Amino acid sequence: MACEQVKKIAVAKFDETVEVIFKLRINPRHADEQIKGSLLLPEGHGRQLKLLVLTKSQTTSAEAAGADYVGSSD
Repeated sequence: MACEQVKKIAVAKFDETVEVIFKLRINPRHADEQIKGSLLLPEGHGRQLKLLVLTKSQTTSAEAAGADYVGSSD
């Protein structure tokens, strides 16, 4: 229900951010009450990475490895 409300009230022309805070009321001094974890988002982190390789001799191998831009003087 909260996700539907966030989508409904979104007014910006960019991807807005939602922050979630959980109040767990645990004591971090006790080892049995610590929480650790991670989450993989389905769309990654939202940024597209580009790879630039500066080389004079191995341009074909850099392109074969997946470089977006290959060159040395340009």
